Amino acid sequence: MSEMSTTRGERPTVDPDHLTLGAVIHHQQEPGHARVGLFFVATHWEGEPFNAEPDEANKLVWEDPHLLPTTTIPYPASGVRAWLDGVRFAPHGW
Repeated sequence: MSEMSTTRGERPTVDPDHLTLGAVIHHQQEPGHARVGLFFVATHWEGEPFNAEPDEANKLVWEDPHLLPTTTIPYPASGVRAWLDGVRFAPHGW
């Protein structure tokens, strides 16, 4: 959502009524640096998603969430796995 809400120009829009909370991940990057990630599932949107952070991400691809690419960053991958497993809260990196 942050990329959707901060990128200028044409961008996808998601009505909050079409979002459900998939998982919450308490992530520790390194000791003393932790954050909470909220992973939402969008059931409907308008527009075409695009890579809003080309300096941060190589590309945007649609993948089967059960078969994420091996290059998927572990922290977001843990959010997807938690959602698929029906786990609403999970720690990562602790």
